Amino acid sequence: LLRVAAIIRRRKEEISAIMVYEAGKPWDEAVGDAAEGIDFIEYYARSMMELADGKPVLNREGEHNRYFYKPIGTGVTIP
Repeated sequence: LLRVAAIIRRRKEEISAIMVYEAGKPWDEAVGDAAEGIDFIEYYARSMMELADGKPVLNREGEHNRYFYKPIGTGVTIP
Protein backbone atom coordinates (compact mmCIF):
# COMPACT_ATOMS: atom_id res chain seq x y z
CA LEU A 1 0.00 0.00 0.00
CA LEU A 2 2.87 2.38 0.68
CA ARG A 3 4.17 1.76 -2.84
CA VAL A 4 0.70 2.44 -4.24
CA ALA A 5 0.57 5.73 -2.31
CA ALA A 6 3.99 6.69 -3.68
CA ILE A 7 2.89 5.94 -7.25
CA ILE A 8 -0.29 7.97 -6.85
CA ARG A 9 1.70 10.83 -5.29
CA ARG A 10 4.06 10.88 -8.31
CA ARG A 11 1.10 10.84 -10.72
CA LYS A 12 -1.23 13.09 -8.70
CA GLU A 13 -1.57 15.70 -11.45
CA GLU A 14 -2.45 13.06 -14.03
CA ILE A 15 -5.01 11.43 -11.74
CA SER A 16 -6.49 14.83 -10.89
CA ALA A 17 -6.74 15.66 -14.60
CA ILE A 18 -8.65 12.41 -15.21
CA MET A 19 -11.12 13.34 -12.45
CA VAL A 20 -11.58 16.79 -14.00
CA TYR A 21 -12.14 15.29 -17.45
CA GLU A 22 -14.26 12.27 -16.48
CA ALA A 23 -16.30 13.66 -13.58
CA GLY A 24 -16.25 17.38 -14.34
CA LYS A 25 -14.72 18.17 -10.96
CA PRO A 26 -13.13 21.56 -10.38
CA TRP A 27 -9.34 21.29 -10.41
CA ASP A 28 -8.97 22.18 -6.72
CA GLU A 29 -11.43 19.46 -5.67
CA ALA A 30 -9.75 16.87 -7.87
CA VAL A 31 -6.33 17.63 -6.37
CA GLY A 32 -7.86 17.46 -2.88
CA ASP A 33 -9.56 14.13 -3.62
CA ALA A 34 -6.28 12.65 -4.87
CA ALA A 35 -4.47 13.89 -1.76
CA GLU A 36 -7.20 12.47 0.48
CA GLY A 37 -6.92 9.10 -1.27
CA ILE A 38 -3.17 9.09 -0.68
CA ASP A 39 -3.71 9.91 3.00
CA PHE A 40 -6.23 7.08 3.44
CA ILE A 41 -3.96 4.54 1.76
CA GLU A 42 -0.99 5.55 3.92
CA TYR A 43 -3.11 5.57 7.08
CA TYR A 44 -4.33 2.02 6.56
CA ALA A 45 -0.87 0.77 5.56
CA ARG A 46 0.73 2.24 8.68
CA SER A 47 -2.13 1.01 10.88
CA MET A 48 -1.61 -2.55 9.71
CA MET A 49 2.14 -2.30 10.22
CA GLU A 50 1.42 -1.29 13.82
CA LEU A 51 -1.10 -4.10 14.30
CA ALA A 52 0.93 -6.81 12.54
CA ASP A 53 2.36 -8.17 15.79
CA GLY A 54 -0.94 -7.93 17.62
CA LYS A 55 -1.86 -5.77 20.57
CA PRO A 56 -0.70 -6.30 24.11
CA VAL A 57 -3.29 -7.71 26.51
CA LEU A 58 -3.22 -8.45 30.21
CA ASN A 59 -2.49 -12.06 31.12
CA ARG A 60 -3.90 -13.64 34.23
CA GLU A 61 -2.03 -16.23 36.19
CA GLY A 62 -2.03 -19.49 34.28
CA GLU A 63 -3.25 -17.88 31.05
CA HIS A 64 -1.58 -16.68 27.89
CA ASN A 65 -3.81 -14.29 25.95
CA ARG A 66 -3.14 -12.90 22.49
CA TYR A 67 -4.96 -10.27 20.50
CA PHE A 68 -4.14 -10.43 16.80
CA TYR A 69 -5.54 -9.55 13.43
CA LYS A 70 -6.09 -12.19 10.78
CA PRO A 71 -6.60 -11.17 7.16
CA ILE A 72 -9.73 -12.71 5.68
CA GLY A 73 -9.51 -11.41 2.13
CA THR A 74 -11.01 -8.64 0.11
CA GLY A 75 -13.88 -6.65 1.57
CA VAL A 76 -16.21 -4.03 0.19
CA THR A 77 -17.93 -1.13 1.89
CA ILE A 78 -20.78 0.60 0.13
CA PRO A 79 -21.55 3.94 1.80
